[in-house]
Amino acid sequence: MGNLIHLNGNQLCAIDVETTGLVPFYNEIVEICFLPLDERLEIRRDIPPFDVKLKVEFPERIDWDAFRVTKINFCKHQQVAMDKWTASSLFEQWIVKFKLQFNKRLSPLAHNWTFDQMFVRDWLGNGLYEDIIDGRYRDTLAVALYLNDVADRFAEQVPFAKLNLAWLAKKLGIKHDHAHSALGDCIVTAEVYNRLVQKMI
Repeated sequence: MGNLIHLNGNQLCAIDVETTGLVPFYNEIVEICFLPLDERLEIRRDIPPFDVKLKVEFPERIDWDAFRVTKINFCKHQQVAMDKWTASSLFEQWIVKFKLQFNKRLSPLAHNWTFDQMFVRDWLGNGLYEDIIDGRYRDTLAVALYLNDVADRFAEQVPFAKLNLAWLAKKLGIKHDHAHSALGDCIVTAEVYNRLVQKMI
């Protein structure tokens, strides 16, 4: 299975987290997904996504207004979720499937990676994060802002009046039936990015 040439052996993955709130290193991940993509920016079928639920260790820190957006039943979630140490161990085993060469990493594709990456770093720890996650990321939010800036520069109507993932998907004609689930948002992020890239050609 190939990959984009300029990734230089790194593996592109759509990444999304669902959290107990909006404050990194205080609120926690409850769902995380890494969805591997191929050279066509489509979902790889040979390696399944890493998609897990993480047990909440500090329920007293939950921002319930933010958490309700995920539509997660907290009690049921706690019964089926795994602790973050088990999850990180399974994650390391999952990465082996890519057979990455020495010093090659996972290249993130996300919507608002500046937010998500802090939660991922908190989960993995700085050492493991730096070993596994490439610093050169792709971001659908950044691309949409760029396209708006280009349109503005040439006095054209901006293509995206709003910048959340659901709005981008709607404007690009992409179904988003599983919003605010980590896997669902990864799938849509990948498709949005694919469409945005084609839009720029």
